[in-house]
Amino acid sequence: MTTESVFDAAETLEAFASRYAAGVTYGEAFIETLFDLVGGDPLLVLDPLAEELREPTAEFFRLAAARAASVREALRVGAERLHSTGRETPVTYRGEAFPFFAIRNGERRRVERPEELESELSATDVHVSADVLSRPVLKSFLLPVAASVLGPAEIAYHAQIGPSYPHFGIPRPALVPRPSLTVVEAPQARALE
Repeated sequence: MTTESVFDAAETLEAFASRYAAGVTYGEAFIETLFDLVGGDPLLVLDPLAEELREPTAEFFRLAAARAASVREALRVGAERLHSTGRETPVTYRGEAFPFFAIRNGERRRVERPEELESELSATDVHVSADVLSRPVLKSFLLPVAASVLGPAEIAYHAQIGPSYPHFGIPRPALVPRPSLTVVEAPQARALE
């Protein structure tokens, strides 16, 4: 990021507010604000609901549906592994929940029976949407990922979903903690101590 494109918090909110107007979706405003923040630097934005990704996303869903029991088991193992080390799972494991949503007529609903949705994907306007536990694996399915630079919460999601990568034949990316720095003045530093 260039110094010219560094925004402070107020400027970021102002940039978003200028993009979020009547007729613009929250997602569109968010993406345009990202472009504002990086200035002229390159940024790839991948919309998982783009028509070009519909079939590859459906293919990923079909793989998951065909391995529904093992995908659920991998998510259970990931959650139990975190609990056994004394850490909380970012997403509560629910064995009956399948990590996908179906979008019909603009309405997003959790997939209850993956085998039923599978037959609808080609014939209708139903779109598949990954949930927070399947999204990182879908990202690696669509675009091979060697490494991901992530914040603490995102790394925690990967700790939970790690066992699911092999069920799709996808290598798990290396996780690189995103650098961060918090500058505090002397009085706040003393209060924190």
